[in-house]
Amino acid sequence: MYFSFKVHTLLNWVFLLSICIGINSHQFLAEPVSPLDKIKITGFENYYIAKTDTLPFPPEQFYRRATPRSERLMLRQEIPKSMSVQEWRADLDTLASLIRQRIPYYEAAINEKELTRRVDSLKQLVPEQTRDQRIFSLMQLANLPALGTGHTRIRSAQSAIGWRAVPLFPYRFADGVYIMAAINTDWIDSEILSVNGIPVDEVYEALSKYVSSDNRWDMWRDVEEYVIQFRWANHLKALDFIDDINNVPLEIRTPEGERKEIQVKTLMPNTAEYVAFATMPPSRPLVPENLQWSPGSEPQSNREPNYSLSYRDSTQNLYLDLNLIVHESEDWTLNHLADSLGHIADSNPINKMIIDLRTNGGGNSSDAEPLIRQFADHPKFNQRGKLYTLISPETTSAGGIFAMQMERRTKTIFAGENSSFNPNIWGETVPAQLPNSKIVVLLSHTMHQEGMPDTPRTYLEPDIRVPMTSDQHFNNQDLTMTAVKEHQPPPRYTIELDAEEREKFTGTYRISPVHRATITNASGQLHLQVDDGAKQAFIDTELYPLSTHQLATDITDVYIDRRLGNTHLDLIWKDTTYAMHPEEGDFKLPAELIRAGKLDEAEKRLKSAISSGMKLGGDFIEHPLIGLVEENPLPVWPDDLTKEEKAQRALPYAKLADKLAPMSWYSTAELAQLYKILGQEGKMMDAAHRIVKLSPVRGANFVREYIGLEVAPNGEIIAE
Repeated sequence: MYFSFKVHTLLNWVFLLSICIGINSHQFLAEPVSPLDKIKITGFENYYIAKTDTLPFPPEQFYRRATPRSERLMLRQEIPKSMSVQEWRADLDTLASLIRQRIPYYEAAINEKELTRRVDSLKQLVPEQTRDQRIFSLMQLANLPALGTGHTRIRSAQSAIGWRAVPLFPYRFADGVYIMAAINTDWIDSEILSVNGIPVDEVYEALSKYVSSDNRWDMWRDVEEYVIQFRWANHLKALDFIDDINNVPLEIRTPEGERKEIQVKTLMPNTAEYVAFATMPPSRPLVPENLQWSPGSEPQSNREPNYSLSYRDSTQNLYLDLNLIVHESEDWTLNHLADSLGHIADSNPINKMIIDLRTNGGGNSSDAEPLIRQFADHPKFNQRGKLYTLISPETTSAGGIFAMQMERRTKTIFAGENSSFNPNIWGETVPAQLPNSKIVVLLSHTMHQEGMPDTPRTYLEPDIRVPMTSDQHFNNQDLTMTAVKEHQPPPRYTIELDAEEREKFTGTYRISPVHRATITNASGQLHLQVDDGAKQAFIDTELYPLSTHQLATDITDVYIDRRLGNTHLDLIWKDTTYAMHPEEGDFKLPAELIRAGKLDEAEKRLKSAISSGMKLGGDFIEHPLIGLVEENPLPVWPDDLTKEEKAQRALPYAKLADKLAPMSWYSTAELAQLYKILGQEGKMMDAAHRIVKLSPVRGANFVREYIGLEVAPNGEIIAE
């Protein structure tokens, strides 16, 4: 027996172009597609362009669809034809001020001394720089040195920059950089050896200082996605790697092993030629269904559905290819997908459950909970040696958060390559425009802690490492899947503990001001649960005695240790040790205190955590403290309160969220909405102005929809 089903949500051309520029594809659907007269190709006699009478959208809409948040800030503004040295220096100063004002815990991302030094040194270079080099300086300043800061960046696909594009897309495999799609189809499958005689590895290294990334693997990915794929020519010219901005000389090695010199003519991205290349075959050949597992399919042309599910009776393996973490519709959500998985497992024997995240570029992490819970709770899934998760450098954003939750809450075994996401990251960006150049920078405003507090881990490492080489992709050999199918976990040699020895581990422990650990003993099986105040456990794992003082967990290289003479236990997480101090009384977490209405005590605990160096984000501040009127009313409130009475009770909670997370526009938006309900017009207007300042695009939309005020293109609020 064999069955499968797939869920498709994205139009082909939408998905193709969204992958090229690394944004959410739904952004391209903002305006109707318009036909274009037959494309006239001039000066590209050696390039093969698919014959077509229409394009998916007019080329002049390219920037609006590529970076809509940036372009909304450009409404009715002219891009300056030239700028003075003083104006470029002023933009560097403005960017530094934005980093200080908008990024929470910015001094952990780049300390004040280093930020000041960078700005001063970059300002000194301005007089001798070209325009492209000056833009490079802005990008370099936005590339913060701390790991996990990759969301703060300047995307080069914006009209204010207006750089030329190279019509080919590379992918860096373990054995080299290969062309996955190109305007000249003869180049596809060839390895890029050098750029104008400079080895391609040196080019990557030189470009990497100008891209923002979360870790080393994310850096290579971002060099391709945000630098090379769309702006290679200007970057290379700014670094003096090429002489002519209109031509990029490459040395390639063909699949037959022949070394060739080619000249790649560059294009403006808002032209018919480039839109045709980026959205249509054969220069971007469709990925065959049996090759969609490959991370290299992403830059080639990955038309995968959001997710697909298959089960083979011959192997009894259930396979979930999870590419986007989003609901299909109101009628088909990830809850339904989770139910389908459970139904298949209930009705069929399961040898292995395999979740493929290798091409998962994100989505909405909060939508994934039903899937995580199904994998954690179903007895046929959550077994050692039965549950596997496949990862790669293309596993990012919500895909990375999904993988971290699988690590903490299930018995999964990871296979593939090192991930490109950091366990703890600065995420969720808002745009801000520099006053003179009109260039838009994206600034992170929320902390996401998916790892332990202040963990030094910079990536998720697979248990079964399978480097992705070019021959696997081009020959359709999924060696990672082969390794998983053949894998048998080594035996875990445990000992038996008597009741007295098990009792020495049980109890409630404090790991941090916002993390509580509980070890229980039920029917002779020790169990660890770590909570951070969320509805679901932060860590949920069984414990296996390796000796009288050490317990293994379901997570690779994570142990509970009890050393002779210590009054506390140690949580050894990979290479870091966290002390677990026993708590005699009832240790409540801040979120629990908030739900119990003990706001003063919760504030004290949260401030204590922040002062100790913890970088608390939305999970600890925004989620428990906002949305209390309509979405998440506190249980201590009577059911018969009016909306105004609820708003009055919610106000001190929202004020605390605003105090602890002043850079989050979500908290300010909650305040504005409460003031509107309470009829406090002056305070509502003050909060509305702050919302638009913190988030010029999404915040402005919120003010229009929920506050009922009009916002002009320049950000000015127009009162009724």
